[in-house]
Amino acid sequence: MKDLITPLRDENDNNMLHLVGKNTKQKRLQDVSGEVEAMIPPTYRERKNKDGLTAHELSTEEHKDLVLQGEKWMKGTTIHCMVVAALIATIVFAAAFTVPQMTGIPIFHSEAIFKVFVVADAISLSASAASILMFLSILTSRYAERDFLQSFRF
Repeated sequence: MKDLITPLRDENDNNMLHLVGKNTKQKRLQDVSGEVEAMIPPTYRERKNKDGLTAHELSTEEHKDLVLQGEKWMKGTTIHCMVVAALIATIVFAAAFTVPQMTGIPIFHSEAIFKVFVVADAISLSASAASILMFLSILTSRYAERDFLQSFRF
């Protein structure tokens, strides 16, 4: 059956991939991601319609607003997460240097619970610093269409 419907074209020479690349409901895009491309023979993927656009070019043109919305959402979420990571790093850093001491030596230095605290504090500080760097790299990303292709593959 698929061999009968995949070569069909509409009046504008759009094949099945072109039609999928046009504006559709976002929920529907999530349901059929990648399925149509797998059905279409490789030679049909680069065919152009009457406007001279391949299915990928048509999809890029039709979904420019999705890329902008994705960029806006990613930046907003990243900023909030980065603030939380910075607050955690600040508290953990402060906790490491405000240990109760007598003559420069922590009071509980010989107890096992203090060693657990030191290890947990070091892990927390490292994880927070790594999170801050990761969120910073997301913020400085270029947000090209290709960056979102994995989620919106046609």
